[in-house]
Amino acid sequence: MTGKSIGASAPTSLKPASDQSTVNHLRITIKNIARQSRNVTHLFIQCGMVAFPITLSGTKVPDYQIGDLLIAEYPKGNNSLNTEFSAIYPAHMKPEPVKEKKMLNNALPQDGIITISQGRIGDETIQTVDARELHAFLEVRSEFRNWIKNRINDFGFVENQDFTTIGKNLPTGGKQTDYFLTIEMAKELSMVERNEKGKQARLYFIECERRARTAVMSVPQNLPDALRLAADLAEENQTLALENQQKTEALAEAEPKLKALERISAGKTTLTITQASKVLGMKRTELTDWLAENGWVYRQNGSWVAYQRHIQNGRLKYKEAGYTDDETEMRVTRPYCHITRKGLALIAQALEIENY
Repeated sequence: MTGKSIGASAPTSLKPASDQSTVNHLRITIKNIARQSRNVTHLFIQCGMVAFPITLSGTKVPDYQIGDLLIAEYPKGNNSLNTEFSAIYPAHMKPEPVKEKKMLNNALPQDGIITISQGRIGDETIQTVDARELHAFLEVRSEFRNWIKNRINDFGFVENQDFTTIGKNLPTGGKQTDYFLTIEMAKELSMVERNEKGKQARLYFIECERRARTAVMSVPQNLPDALRLAADLAEENQTLALENQQKTEALAEAEPKLKALERISAGKTTLTITQASKVLGMKRTELTDWLAENGWVYRQNGSWVAYQRHIQNGRLKYKEAGYTDDETEMRVTRPYCHITRKGLALIAQALEIENY
């Protein structure tokens, strides 16, 4: 198959067509990249089972990476890949359709919109989702590596519990980390995107879970099997009842702490570590140990120092306080690490105060 060339003389060739009704779309994946010069880039792309080269030229060619998903446009009425593509651009730039068909009677998205495969996370072999494929389907505007790291950090996902990573060497000599998610994590990531694609993906994953549960359930063929199934269901119901009772008791225990958090939210904007430990109902040493173990602070010259990322995320803050030096009897001012309201709420969640 011959390669396609996009000339620098076509200013819209790297952007979607203004009239989307005149073009068809093809989803393609970059499998390899060769940059001939600053203005000329050769891509080896794949579309389904077909792979072929494309040359992009011009001063505005994006800095594509292997694995990026692109959209190729070609005129309607021409169904051959031998035609000249009119535009190629990142998948997240694809315009939304003017009118989108609504799902009637809670109809589910088309089967197979996102690949579900068997994978190992922790000690279990379960259904997993390739995070790169999910990122492309959700049409997230930020780069994949930033998106996945921010989501893991913001929502507290745990490696080998909610996801696993696999590193691989690229043909260009670089390295790439792939993330494989549990269905539950994929559902949450879809939901927080707050768009139509996110809704579709979430419904799709719920249906995948339902089908998986149905597949493992078998109809008893004889009386012993039926009795065993009934006993299992009774045991499961008993376990659920016990869990609900434990959650109710935990909620009653956590209520004073929640009220204290509400009072703090309406009052001071930051707390010292000592003040925060009292609000959370724990010893100061327990809180500092937790902060250190979870990468919030570290010890330096007898003081707790905040990691920069938590300052940038608005979780920790420095405030100056004065004291009198015993030896020099001089008034000294030094910065102390404080916990913001946002940081306090995240710590409370991590300590399972809010989740009861």
